[in-house]
Parts: sequence; C-alpha cells; structure tokens
Amino acid sequence: MKKTLLTAILLTFGFANAQFFEGFENGVPGAMTQQIIAGTANWQGGCAGQHGGATCPITGTGSASFFVNSYAQNINGLTTPTLDLSSGAYLLKFKHIQRSWSGDVNPLYVRISSDNGANWTNMVIYDQGVQNATERIINLNAFTLTTTTKIQFAVVNSWGYSTIIDDIEVTENTAQNELALESLVFDPIEMAGVKNISGTIRNLGGNAINSFDLNWNLNGGATYTQNVTGLNLTAGQVYNYVHPDTWNATPGNYNLNVNVTNVNGTNDSNPDNNTISRNISIASGSTAHKPLYEKFTSSTCGPCASFNNSVFNAHYTNNNQNFSLINYQVNWPGNGDPYYTAEVGQRVQYYGINGAPTLLINGKAASTTNPAIVNQLNTEAAKPAFFGLTATSEIVGNNINITYNVTPFISGNFVVQAVVIEKLTTGNVATNGETSFKNVTMKMAPNASGTSHTFADGVVLSNTISTSLAATNIEEMTDLDVVVFIENPTTKEVFQSLYTSSALSLNDNYATKNIKLYPNPTSNFVNFTTDESVSVLITDLSGKTIMNSKFASGNVQIDLSHLQTGMYIANFVGETFEQIEKIIKN
Repeated sequence: MKKTLLTAILLTFGFANAQFFEGFENGVPGAMTQQIIAGTANWQGGCAGQHGGATCPITGTGSASFFVNSYAQNINGLTTPTLDLSSGAYLLKFKHIQRSWSGDVNPLYVRISSDNGANWTNMVIYDQGVQNATERIINLNAFTLTTTTKIQFAVVNSWGYSTIIDDIEVTENTAQNELALESLVFDPIEMAGVKNISGTIRNLGGNAINSFDLNWNLNGGATYTQNVTGLNLTAGQVYNYVHPDTWNATPGNYNLNVNVTNVNGTNDSNPDNNTISRNISIASGSTAHKPLYEKFTSSTCGPCASFNNSVFNAHYTNNNQNFSLINYQVNWPGNGDPYYTAEVGQRVQYYGINGAPTLLINGKAASTTNPAIVNQLNTEAAKPAFFGLTATSEIVGNNINITYNVTPFISGNFVVQAVVIEKLTTGNVATNGETSFKNVTMKMAPNASGTSHTFADGVVLSNTISTSLAATNIEEMTDLDVVVFIENPTTKEVFQSLYTSSALSLNDNYATKNIKLYPNPTSNFVNFTTDESVSVLITDLSGKTIMNSKFASGNVQIDLSHLQTGMYIANFVGETFEQIEKIIKN
C-alpha cells in the first residue's frame, strides 16, 4: 500500500526562477504552499509530531515536519512558488530525516512540474528510513525546466515517525564537470574471501561525463585504478560501477577508500563528494545466530495490546525458540507501566524511542505485520554471527551472578549486556486489557550501560558480573531468566544473544518455599509459620530498611498497618534456607 499509493495519484514537483530558499525560520509553509491530496493533515512547523529521537529542527529554529499517528490515508504536498528555470543549470538541495517506526516509513516524493503544477513527475522517492539529517542534491537539468516550474515535497502517511525537511534551496549549478561518488556496497563486517568494489556514481554537473578514473586502496596503501571511458553520462544520470580489481579479503580491520578523479580529463568541480571511506572488519569465522527482539511496551498502552493480540503473541508462540526477547515496560502513556525502571528509561534514550509499541530486532526496526515479521526473523537468523557466546547465572540471596564466555571472530570494542527478566508477570496489570506480560525487564547487570570489552579475534574472553535484585519488581524468584547479548555501541547493532535458563541456578535454598505469607496483598498484618528461627529484613523499593527482626519458630504475625500502600521486599534467612518474597500493602 505504501509503495503504490502515490503512483495512482501521480505526484510531481517544480521550481522556477534563478534561485529559491526556504529554511522555515518563520514557520510553515513559509514561502511555499500546501496542497492536501488526501486526508486532512498538514505539514507543521515547531517540530510537531513524534520524531523517534531525531534532531529537530535540523538547522536554525524551524523545520517542516509531517506526522499522523495512524495508517489512515493522509497525503500533503508542500510546493514552491512558480520558478523560472528556463535557462541555465540548477540543483535542488535540501536536508531530510524520516526515521522508521517499527518498520513503518512515511514515503517522501520529490516531484517537479513544468506546467505550473498541472502535471507532476516524480524525481526521487525516499521510501526507506533516514536515521540522521542527510543533505540531498538533485540535478534539476535531468528534467524539463521551463518558466513555469514548480517543485513539491509530498508525504504519504504510513505511521512512520515524522518526515522532517529543512533548508530547501534551488541554486544555480555552476559546476560543469562534477561527479559524485554516491555509494559503496559493503557491509561493516564481512566474511573472508574475494570481494567486489562496487556502488553508484552520479553526474551532478552541467557537462556530460565521458570519462573518469575509479580508484581504491586499503589503509592508504597501493592504489588500484580503472580508467572508465566511452561514456555519455548526462546531467543527473547514475552509473553503476564494479571495479575490475577485486579484493581477496583476509581477517582483520581495514579502512577501504574509493574515489573518482580525472573527470573528463580534468579536475572535478567539487572534490568533496568524490571519496567514500569505510571501516570494515573481515571475520575469521562465524557461528549460528540467535536474533534479539527488544520490545518497548506498556500495560497502559492500547495499541500495545492490539499489536500483541493481533501479531506478536502468536509470533512468540510459534517462533520463540528462534529468538531471545526482552520487554521494556515504559512510563507512557499517562503514568505508564508500574514496572517501569530508570534502567528502562536509559534504554529508551539509547535508541531514541518515543512511541509504544516499538519493536526492534538486533537493534533496528522490526516488521510488525504478518507475514513480514516471520520473514524478517528468518532473514536475521540466517545471517552469520561473529561472536560465539555461552553464559550461566546463579542467584545467591539478593544477588545474581552472571558468567559469560565470548569467542570473537573479529577484533574491536563491543558491549556485553545482561538483562534479568521475569518470564511472566501479573502484578503490573493496568488499563489496556492485558492480564499478563512476558519477559519483563527487572534489572540490567551491572547497569544499563552494560560491560565494555576490547575483543581480539580468536581470543576467548570470560567475565563474571553481579548485581542486587533487592529493590526490583520481581514477583517470583523461581520465574527469572537472563538474556545476554553483544552489541555495537556506535551502530547499536546486536550481534548475538541467548538465555541463560538452561544453567540458571537459584541455589537449593530456593527449590521449595519455606515461608508462605498470608494474606498477601494485605491491609494491616501479614502472617507466616516457620519451623526454625528466622531473621526477617523488610525494605522498600528504594532499599530503605523498614524492619530488621529475628523470630523464633512457630506462628509469626508482622504489623504493617503503619506503612504506606505499595510494594515491599522481605528477605527471610533461616538456619537452612534463604528466601525473598514481595509484600503488597493495600
């Protein structure tokens, strides 16, 4: 639907005059006009809408943004005045962000009209997520330019984050020989083997390009040059390159540089866009990959319940053996989920999340519809993993100890995260109709920043981390698990994950419950029976001691009538056991 909607409506754009600029410093539409093509939504100033953590405004004090919080059809064209571009060479420049929201993106159609807006031609369609502000340059001379040219920016709503544009400029293209190296097809991590050096080049100048030199080197070393001739690359046209000299890549970290020189036998007008430099790791091996889902959700979020009931719960039931899952219960809408924690807030900030539900897979937006969600999971699972990972965990008293062993197939700086989850919770039921929640975050070990390591290819790294579980929302100590995963702190990509459940040990002391509290929840008193003397430490969720007493064997009653309503943690230590329980005070 997203990709075909505007095709039927025939969107287009246009500019005229020698020069035009709109930076939206005085609001939206500024010197432009809006045309509602479908629905009721307008482009807005003041950075309205939800941006998914993107910077807004892009520059200055204002940008134009388009956002609708539904899939309902809304299309709006933001259009320049009539421009006279009948003589000369011109470029369209603008800055642009459109982040994906759980796989949904609002497509941006950049269109041109040569007849004052009667008919439109699509110049470029941006239908993929754009994470950070990106400058776009379009050679307008690749299209028909007249005295009645207009240019339009049209967005189709598809429940993506805000589409944001700024600094729209139509400027004279004084460059005659200008070739831009647009792309280099290479993943940040690749397996060893023979590699092609390939990508795209675009003519941004006024002259047709007949020849150029294409060069590449590794780490500034020997340069491989191809003299490309016999071309007639007209204004705006793209050339797909494949360098004849391949790279027989061996394990290690490299800087790959690709550039174009000697354009039409002379210097390029703008050498700043002639080079792409990419840091690339070549892995010595790989292992099976278990993807990680991170879901930002809340028991007060109606769309979260809808997504879970219509898509995710069935997906979990059918495929949970193929992935790891962490649910981060967020503090919105309203007061949010009762099991929200500050560490969850740090994870929200880390990814720039500002909407629920948001589903990530391996640190990037996940598909949220059927069958796309299954297809994406299978694609991610089929990718090689460049880290072998094993882990165990043990609960001792109020603490959990987590030991992990990592076998890296690449070298570099990465972060190991460990998240203590409760597999099923019912104490955080709120307003959205859900009565239970899976894999809810209780604690990040040692904290939300994880543990940074410098890995060396082939050198096994072992580490043990510990953290306290005392001031958490844990309902049942016997229902805990730990998700351990490895991520790139720069790109946020997750490379490997696992549960420690197969080796989770709660010590024999937790095998049976020696203490049974009743009534719980309670308004005034809580009772229990013990066969041996027992020490009881009760704390609030901040860790403040409420009571620290010792009781002989027999029937015990504890007075809680003086406490405020809320949740408290009771730690029972006997001669032969230790046990942690929650007490709910009504």
